[in-house]
Amino acid sequence: MKCSISQPDFAKAIGAVLGVVDKRGTMPILSNVLLKANGDGGIHVSATDLEVSYKGFCPASIEAPGAITVPAHQLASLVKDMPLGDLQVETTENHNLKIFQGEAKYRLHGLDPEQFPPIPDAEEGVGYLEIPSSTLKEMIKRVIFSISMDDLQYHLSSVLWENIEGQALRLVSTDGHRLTLTEHTFPFAGLLLGEGGILVPRKGMTELLRFMEDCETVSLAVQNQALIAKAGNKTLTIRLLDKRFPEYRRIIPTWFTVKWTFNREEMFRTLKRLALVNTEKFKGVVFTPQGDHVTLQSENPDIGDGLEIVSWTEEKAEPPAPAQEAGKEEGREEEETPPQGQETEQPPDLSAFGFNIRFLLDPLAAMTAETVEMEGNFSNRPFRIRAVGDPSFFSVVMPMGL
Repeated sequence: MKCSISQPDFAKAIGAVLGVVDKRGTMPILSNVLLKANGDGGIHVSATDLEVSYKGFCPASIEAPGAITVPAHQLASLVKDMPLGDLQVETTENHNLKIFQGEAKYRLHGLDPEQFPPIPDAEEGVGYLEIPSSTLKEMIKRVIFSISMDDLQYHLSSVLWENIEGQALRLVSTDGHRLTLTEHTFPFAGLLLGEGGILVPRKGMTELLRFMEDCETVSLAVQNQALIAKAGNKTLTIRLLDKRFPEYRRIIPTWFTVKWTFNREEMFRTLKRLALVNTEKFKGVVFTPQGDHVTLQSENPDIGDGLEIVSWTEEKAEPPAPAQEAGKEEGREEEETPPQGQETEQPPDLSAFGFNIRFLLDPLAAMTAETVEMEGNFSNRPFRIRAVGDPSFFSVVMPMGL
């Protein structure tokens, strides 16, 4: 391979694969990027870790076709720091990549491109649905923070995608302590997600966000147990998880006895300040409702403590009648009953309750509404947080023991 290529174009093309290449070092070839010139006006750039795969294209003036694989991070760092202008790139018979610019000469040791794992080609025009990238990016940002980081809980280290009667896309994530749900309504019948939806792994969600950074629209399809995203001359392929997601509908309470409404920005900034006295070991905040305001306290024996007061409004509600059937969703219990362990005769125990402060900051940061409501029943049962007037996005959070 021998070609001339623009430094900014080459740096951007290599930078796009850095999140995909394998960082664990299990197979050296998976840490490499495949560069392939076919004589079609540019270099094809590919990377994979066998779970997430990327194919892109970089315009170049090709003098001789060829292919090579080289360490992706080293190549990206080198090209990024080269001066603006054209780079002369060529390969040698012993799988080295030479890069020239003026008096500067570099050589990177590569591997035989024949060792690079094949990346399946997506079937053109089969099951694709084009949607605005801005819509999907917003949805992913709303759920990505509550994906489990524990790889032992493999089924939780993913996001559930569901097609709701061909009219909406719903994304759900949970780490076992909190659950986040968002959906967007638009004609969605073209994307075949199956009866139980699909599970997209955490890394795939992160790379899909990166993939859409400079795209107005993205085309999605599910083929051969993979989610495929196409935009322009680049393709991202994400292998789906073959696991069962928790029955999340049973986790979401169907009613709440108390609702507090407050200013989102004020609460967010208050919690952010209180988080300054938190550490990984001590990371709680205690809410003590007092009518038209709430006292928030955070204590840490290693750092100090903080106390703030935030205004809010409190509204109490009666539980729905058992015969109420309207609006039930598939997967709910047959009757609108309180969550297990709660008795309607008992007054709700909400004199004080605590949360992992990060579990509140994350959903509040993902919201844009001015006013937010938090609903609860008992201090040891799930709470729901959502923006007023926006039922398409909410977070269910388990409180901490005081």
